[in-house]
Amino acid sequence: MNLRLILSTLLLPATVWAQGYRLEPNQVIISESDWPGWNFPAGSVDFSDEGVRPHFVRRQINAALNAGAFSREDVTGGIRRAGTNFAGAAQLMDGLEETYWEPDLDAPLRDWWVEVDLGRVVWAEKVVVKFVAEGVGDPFLQFKVLTSNGDEAFQGSQSLDYRVAGRSEGLNKTQRVFEYALRPAKPADPGLRGDLIQYVQIVATASAGRRGAEVSASGWEGLPASDRGDVLYFRRESTGVEREVSQAEYAAIREARFKGPIRYYRSERPRLAEVEVWTVGENISLGWKERGGSIEGFGEAGGHSNAVDGDYTTVWSAEAGFSTKGIGSRDDDFAVLIKNRDRDLLLDLGTWYWVDRAFIVYGSATFPNYVLNLSDGSLAPDGSQIFTSVVARGRDDVTLGREAVAPAGSLPTNTFMQANIFSPIKGRFFRFDYRVVTTGLIRSGVKELLLYGFGFLPQVTLQTPAIELGDAPRILSNISWEAQTPPGTQLQIRTRTGNRLTEDKHFFNKQGVEIPEADYRKTLSFMRGDSTVAFVPDEADWSPWSQFYERSGAAITSPSPRRYIMIEAALVSDDPNQAAVLRRLNIGLRDPLVRQILGEIAPRRAQQSGRREVFALSLTIPPNEAGSERLGFDQVLFEVPPSAGVELVDVTLGLESELEVGGGQIYPADELEIKTGVDSLWVRLPEVVREPESQVVLRFSSVFYLASNVFLVSVGLGAEEEMVWQRVDPTDAGEGLTVLTPVAGGLVGDMEVVANPFTPNGDGINDAVRFVFPVFKMPGQTSLILAVYGLDGALVHRSEQSVAHAAGVHEVSWDGRDRDGVLLPPGLYICRVGPEVDAESIGESTVATVVASVY
Repeated sequence: MNLRLILSTLLLPATVWAQGYRLEPNQVIISESDWPGWNFPAGSVDFSDEGVRPHFVRRQINAALNAGAFSREDVTGGIRRAGTNFAGAAQLMDGLEETYWEPDLDAPLRDWWVEVDLGRVVWAEKVVVKFVAEGVGDPFLQFKVLTSNGDEAFQGSQSLDYRVAGRSEGLNKTQRVFEYALRPAKPADPGLRGDLIQYVQIVATASAGRRGAEVSASGWEGLPASDRGDVLYFRRESTGVEREVSQAEYAAIREARFKGPIRYYRSERPRLAEVEVWTVGENISLGWKERGGSIEGFGEAGGHSNAVDGDYTTVWSAEAGFSTKGIGSRDDDFAVLIKNRDRDLLLDLGTWYWVDRAFIVYGSATFPNYVLNLSDGSLAPDGSQIFTSVVARGRDDVTLGREAVAPAGSLPTNTFMQANIFSPIKGRFFRFDYRVVTTGLIRSGVKELLLYGFGFLPQVTLQTPAIELGDAPRILSNISWEAQTPPGTQLQIRTRTGNRLTEDKHFFNKQGVEIPEADYRKTLSFMRGDSTVAFVPDEADWSPWSQFYERSGAAITSPSPRRYIMIEAALVSDDPNQAAVLRRLNIGLRDPLVRQILGEIAPRRAQQSGRREVFALSLTIPPNEAGSERLGFDQVLFEVPPSAGVELVDVTLGLESELEVGGGQIYPADELEIKTGVDSLWVRLPEVVREPESQVVLRFSSVFYLASNVFLVSVGLGAEEEMVWQRVDPTDAGEGLTVLTPVAGGLVGDMEVVANPFTPNGDGINDAVRFVFPVFKMPGQTSLILAVYGLDGALVHRSEQSVAHAAGVHEVSWDGRDRDGVLLPPGLYICRVGPEVDAESIGESTVATVVASVY
């Protein structure tokens, strides 16, 4: 990877190379050539001069073009065998009609054949055979096309079981493109086109030899001797019929009227340009392991992967039915069988796709029933994955979220090739549910399960390895990028930082299976496989991922200064025809203000939620390395929970040893420059702090409503574009800037009712009753609910008020009107208020009171 890491000239020369990265002043530049070095699911992105974008899944692909990308048992797709000229045969599957395979003309006709291996089994709809253009060579005079799914011709045979897909008609010298539609080799769903194949064989069955294309006499003379074909002489009978004769017989003809034509031929040049195998699309069930996916199911000791391995000769065998004969209804075995009747196969594709087709091919008995489901990984409230059922066969107890290929409950018996087509759905997790029947012993054998879709992948995530920013930590100032985000697409970028890497070691046996290091050391050398060592983030030291940055040029929120950074970019789309493109990405770098600054808040625990208390934030510059440069800082920024209401009391400056004994200079808040926001407090210090063991103590008051209240604190120097911020590192394993509060009690505290009774008569005085109440323990946004009931329990009014931050003090009001805005009669009403929660928490989330409407 050629990431150009551009650092400050204050730290490094203008250009330095370190660990393969180019370092230059003040920024990290990641451009088009760098994207392949990122980590991403294999095959999930496409690269071009424009940048990186999600891979586009196509329909109707020529599977011969990428046969070399697939292999099995160390055999890679391509030319499997050829009767002659094996070396040139690869040119018939290179996508170029100018290149070709030509059989050796001196070889017997029985050797004029070539065999293509697509590298994996595909659902092919047609085979196209193309010969070179006129003037370049000739088509085969006669030939046939055979296909095979990989089955042996007979047990133990090295030959494959081929079936004829088509043949040329008659003797052909002019037609150069032939198409042969494929038909299912086994009983299939009505209207299903195509067949499951992996191998294609082209066999010449006739040759024109030395009588290829007819040429003129001068043309024949101009040919090389090796290309000159036969010269044919004809006698014209009195009936007008031309009869071939020898050259001597022709010369002996006396009368001119009996002399027929002399025909000159070029020797045949049979040249096959391309063999194309057109499939229904990319089979996205292949490659799941390389993308980081997984597969699991009921029993079968790992044989489930045989259904998605691209190999027709393997099979996923599963129990689909059992017999209850001889088993009593109370028998323990029967109870276990009944309990485990509902089973599944779960495939994690490793990334997200738009999926709209699932083909299933059996080698033996079919499943009596099944349901196909897809999930994008979204979770239900109970933590389980949410799946959408898209197809149900042989089942009428399933509600489909998408259109099924056949009505629920229908499943033709012994249909060995099944096509399930449904509306496109975003999915990463595919689940094949089936219910074991009790009508008799059935063992189904799935040869292949093929999934298809279309369009740009809906979601792809790329991550950099850990990028080293130099020998010393650096401040990360901002992140910017160049990208295209058409309507319906998003680019989501976030970062994490750290100072330490750790070794990640893996050991493998000769079969490529990972084993423990101790077992590897004990294994004989000739039985050992590879061992790998990579440097990865030390999770005890690295920050979690930041929130996604909302715009290019945003300030980096991951802690710094740090030695390393990782960047994650997610390309997201809700339209299969649109994709985001990331072209370039920059990280701004600055020198640290000080090598490190540590922060700690005391006391660490508030005495009571919802009550204002005084705390002290201590900022300390630890003892520094000799000779290191320190710019220092003169500003402090608190980022606090929005409901905390932080108010500065005073600031004390001095050495840590001085402050420990009550020394240092104290500055009251009214003598300092201060700016406050809903969720922040900024303070300018009276002087620049830069010396080792210096300490700044800021006393402040605050009120907390959350159980855990985390402060993000930064120190700064400069102004406007020259402003530099450095994150304060919390002490105590990262907990030093967190204040805990008691969590006993409900979500809603004591409520104050203002103007009760109230008089909604429109005079502007007490026209509405107001409810003021605190909400505890609820982070994030919510809606505040006010429900009003008559004394008979009937709901007469309900309103919702959205708030960005649930925790804190809130106010709602009621003007005495019903849901339609009609003023209700005077009287007593029961009002219940609180934040919106799930049904299980509703009891502790609301408070109720009686109010009086008088007018």
